[in-house]
Amino acid sequence: MKTTHFFRIHDFLTLRLRDTIGIRERLLIEPLRGYIHFNVPEVPLDALDLDVEIGPFKLAPPADARRVNRKFWVAPDYFGCEDDYKVLSWKVEIRGWDTGKVRLRIEPGGLGTVALGSRLIDCTVRYLLALKGAPVVHSCGVVIGGQASLLSGRSGVGKSTLAMQLVGRGAALLGDNWVGVHAGQAWSFHTPVNVHDYNVARNIYDRMPLGHRLDMWGKAFLRRVSLGYLKKSTPIVLRDLFPEIVAEHAPLRHVLTFSQGPRFAMRPLARPVAIQRLVANDMMDREAYYRYMQAYAAVFPDGLVAAHWSRLKENLDRAFPATAAFLDVVVERRITPAMVDAIHRCLTQDGALV
Repeated sequence: MKTTHFFRIHDFLTLRLRDTIGIRERLLIEPLRGYIHFNVPEVPLDALDLDVEIGPFKLAPPADARRVNRKFWVAPDYFGCEDDYKVLSWKVEIRGWDTGKVRLRIEPGGLGTVALGSRLIDCTVRYLLALKGAPVVHSCGVVIGGQASLLSGRSGVGKSTLAMQLVGRGAALLGDNWVGVHAGQAWSFHTPVNVHDYNVARNIYDRMPLGHRLDMWGKAFLRRVSLGYLKKSTPIVLRDLFPEIVAEHAPLRHVLTFSQGPRFAMRPLARPVAIQRLVANDMMDREAYYRYMQAYAAVFPDGLVAAHWSRLKENLDRAFPATAAFLDVVVERRITPAMVDAIHRCLTQDGALV
């Protein structure tokens, strides 16, 4: 089965996705699922920033390519490797990192299809957006009173739970995993929201289709009988099911960085420290892709890839308005209504710690 789709992420980036994966792989994950809301008619090829091709191919390193760590092929504007993680495997070839016009070829192996979005395509999109001065922050984004707030932190800290509870109190959602920032505005990056029976707001749960609720019940049962080992979420597309509770962009007012601790606390955070935390979160979230960038940068230390992290830091500082309030938030392992109350009051009272 061959498919071709074009996407435009706001006015910042245009990409084409072509794939020849089979029905079995497509049942694991639909490659365009995370970008379906940015679907547009055909775009001229010379206007593409990213061209993604998924399907069988043969690695073709240039004659002058070097081996790095015995695993990676690196040449000017070229990276290639075969990689794996647990039961996932894939082959990848990247051309154009140092030109800003990237061609990404991926061949999934085994269950590798599930790695395509988060480990390869998303990371390339984020790299290019930062190159264009519209970086993406690993965070949930909500809009309250016409102003945007970012809830940033490592996976599992509770930011999605907090965001869903705030949506239940009238906030609109900009994104559950990534939010773009540019010229003082926060921009939506809508992908399916992963919810559990314990974090979905009641007014959303009551309106969810029966099939989604049955899926959630089944996964909640598996989590309990496995003592928490099998913890699977139910993806819901808020923009399709509840378009009235999503937002596209809003002036950025608050940036909250989250970590877990024994006692809930909120305190002001210096802007440089907050931005450095956001950059560190981005580094840790890229996993395999970060190793690819490091391997390339080791051979070409003066290229665009090597300068990515310093450029990301500068672009974030430039994108956040001077009036943005930065907060350090420590949450307990279990998100309580009292924590949600305190954060909601803070975001609705112009950042005051009340």
